[in-house]
Amino acid sequence: MAPPDPKALLRRLYDDVLGQGRLGVLDELLAPNFFDRNMPQDGRRGTDQFRHTVITFRDAFPHAVWTVSDVSVFGDVVTARIAWEGKHEGEFLEMAPTGEMMSAETISCFRLLNGQFVEHWSGESTNDLIDKLGFTKLPGPLA
Repeated sequence: MAPPDPKALLRRLYDDVLGQGRLGVLDELLAPNFFDRNMPQDGRRGTDQFRHTVITFRDAFPHAVWTVSDVSVFGDVVTARIAWEGKHEGEFLEMAPTGEMMSAETISCFRLLNGQFVEHWSGESTNDLIDKLGFTKLPGPLA
């Protein structure tokens, strides 16, 4: 059996999980010890934490549209340009909905091991989004 295509795995993460909210797919795509370098210290490890992050984001931006482009694979790392756009319709990090359109673009990198993502980092951190929403400081943990 051939190993899974890293580009297809990345597209599933954004299309199925973030785009459609199919959270069950996370158990296939993320290793149990998944590590997200872009999250605050207390929210970096584990599939459950990433699932919570997806739910929090989708509750705040339920109709966000994700675009994955320029996908490349270098050894065990898959890299892509990721963009999203959506209206802030639900509470996000203790901030009431603004009704404003938000968007962000970044370069994301995911390291693979045995067909699952084990690590993530990108050029835009959660703090950049917090700045766009008008926070002066992070209101608390994402957990």
